[in-house]
Amino acid sequence: MKMKKFFFLFALAGLFAITLTDTGCNPDEPVVVGPSLNLLSESPLDQTPYFTTDFTINDTATYVPFGLEASKGSGDLKVLTIKDNGVNVSVDRLIMKDLRTGNALTVNNPFLLLGDLVNGFEIEVLIDVHDEYATHDYTFEVSDVNDKVATQTIAVTAEFGGTPIDMTLTGVLLNQAGPAGTGGLDLDDGTGTGTQPSDTNAEIKDNGIDLSLPNDQNWIRRISPMNGSEIRTPGANFPSDFSFADVATKEEIQAFFEDGEALPAENANNEPMSDVVEVGDIFFVLRDGRYYLLEVTDITITPNDNADSYTFNIKY
Repeated sequence: MKMKKFFFLFALAGLFAITLTDTGCNPDEPVVVGPSLNLLSESPLDQTPYFTTDFTINDTATYVPFGLEASKGSGDLKVLTIKDNGVNVSVDRLIMKDLRTGNALTVNNPFLLLGDLVNGFEIEVLIDVHDEYATHDYTFEVSDVNDKVATQTIAVTAEFGGTPIDMTLTGVLLNQAGPAGTGGLDLDDGTGTGTQPSDTNAEIKDNGIDLSLPNDQNWIRRISPMNGSEIRTPGANFPSDFSFADVATKEEIQAFFEDGEALPAENANNEPMSDVVEVGDIFFVLRDGRYYLLEVTDITITPNDNADSYTFNIKY
């Protein structure tokens, strides 16, 4: 009986030894560490402040600055991707700079990380944020060769900013050579006026006719300022996709005026005068601190009399 018990204990000890031996022959799987990504609060080059938390902005035409700092884990960094509500931001909305060298980076999105950037980076990203008045999530994502990913997300809310437009209206400016009391236009209410010194409400006027030309061709069809107003045409920075309907603030009209160009000609009285006015032309007018936006929507030409006219959309 004692011999059986001894044999059982000997067998059990052997089994335990085999178990220990088998377990010791399987080393632990290696731990793969992913990259890290942080938002910088300021530029190490010039202390430009960066956004690091959710924020609200009311100037959607401005590039918003962010600073990114990344370090690799077990594997080299591979790609930086920037997303707006889950969609890659188009490259024409991005400006990027290497904050360790100060050099501008050629923008791609996704941005392939090469050279020293695979070990880690500090990069400035300027984003032309969305135009709609809404909240968008901007996500910065860095991935490495092991497909490990680190992200940072900031919610940006664009809200209506500036001073709302007071008035949107239509006005008709008549040929100055027509009936008495015509040829001027009050931009505040769209009312036609004359062009005499007593017509103090008008901001713009027509330049009448050229008597040296045949009656059916003699309308000069050019406008000039009145009563101390100033007229300008679109300047170098005027957007190619401009929409009269989209202008919502007084500050926008003022900015267009300040970027605008002086009228290119003079009339017989040495007053500024426009080129021949065409449908679709845009003008900006300033009088006594008020800025007006004008869009020409129609031109009526009457060859047998001087009842010619321009129709304007007006905002101020």
